[in-house]
Amino acid sequence: MQNLRASPYNLAWGSSVYARVSAINVYQTSAYSDQTPETNKAVIITYPSKPLSLHETVADRTATAVGLAWLEGTDNGGSAVVDYEISHAILPAAVYTVSKVNNLGLTFLDADLTNGARYKFRVRSRNEFGYSE
Repeated sequence: MQNLRASPYNLAWGSSVYARVSAINVYQTSAYSDQTPETNKAVIITYPSKPLSLHETVADRTATAVGLAWLEGTDNGGSAVVDYEISHAILPAAVYTVSKVNNLGLTFLDADLTNGARYKFRVRSRNEFGYSE
């Protein structure tokens, strides 16, 4: 393949794209591929934006547990958010350990903590493209 041309170039994430392809060689140009939108649809996707307003749900706090809640990010990246990953770090080292993957909701109870330790938490959203910041 020598050349690949596509337009328009400024499509927003989540835009639907319908493609058709033809081949060109020294003899001739082929017919275009099937142009049926239902079979040739592509969606431009990227990482989702990070979850917002991560905070503790104080009512869930115990000596060894912390409840967390957050809001969806502002942009899903063109593909629905499928789940969230929650990590925690014991301060001051700040080396993160994954507490939960495949969390389906906007809340989580981390109930396996050490009494008296100081923690920092982070949450990432995931769509079919990958994880947010």
